[in-house]
Formats: sequence, C-alpha cells, structure tokens
Amino acid sequence: MVNLEEDEFRTYSGPNCENLHRASGAILSGPHGKPVTIDTMEQRRLIAVEFKMGGVAAFLPMPASETCDQVLGLREFWGRGGCLLREQLCTALTPADRFRVL
Repeated sequence: MVNLEEDEFRTYSGPNCENLHRASGAILSGPHGKPVTIDTMEQRRLIAVEFKMGGVAAFLPMPASETCDQVLGLREFWGRGGCLLREQLCTALTPADRFRVL
C-alpha cells in the first residue's frame, strides 16, 4: 500500500487498539493472524496491490513467511527503491499514470 497523502501509515493492535505502530508511507502488510486497524484518516489517497496466494514471493528478498503479522516499510527490504516508488506515484498526474508507475 502507498499513502499518497502523507508519508506515514499508522496501525493499531491489541485488545483496545492501544499499540501504535508507525511505518513509512509505502508498506507491505503481510498476512495477519490477529486484527490490525489502519488509521482511516489515511484512506483519502491510497493505491494498493493485493497479491494472490504466493504472488508476492517474486517481489521479496526473503521468504514471504517472514512478513506474517508484520507491517513493513518498502524501504526495509527494497532500500531506496521503495522510497522512489512512492515519490513517483505521488508526482504522477493522473490515476492512469499512477497505474503505469505501479
């Protein structure tokens, strides 16, 4: 997911959503076994890819199983390329341009 509004994602976990986790504005959210809440204020301008089972493996430098119950900034495993992707998506002028970048 890429937040096109601000360079941050905030997620909350725990019984009363009391645990705050902050990540950059370009993230991979792995499969979760427990509920995670995304701050709805961040849903104003968002672009995301949802992979079919096993499809994400080609894009990761580590086994996909290591992403379970994780929200990881793309920079954590793609380096500068993760940040560049967000920059290019934010500066694209039209939705069609954003899909071409993606």
